[in-house]
Amino acid sequence: MPKEPTPHELRAQVKANLEAVQNTIARTNAVLAQTRKLLQELNESRQLHRAITERKAEQYPRPGSEQLPTPQESNFLPETVSSAEPPTK
Repeated sequence: MPKEPTPHELRAQVKANLEAVQNTIARTNAVLAQTRKLLQELNESRQLHRAITERKAEQYPRPGSEQLPTPQESNFLPETVSSAEPPTK
């Protein structure tokens, strides 16, 4: 049967484990901060690329999707032919 640790040995073991856990947490926090920074930079790069792509798309029409010019509305009404007059021959 294994010998039970003394209270002094137990405290030393707990202290060592606590220090290891604190070091792990500190390293994890550093990696998390670095990851957040990289994600922010990636997001900024993506937004910049999207803006550039949208500007380029505005400059060039899409192939095969040429739009016909839309008729402009006029303030004048079209002339109507009176139905009381017979058409001229």
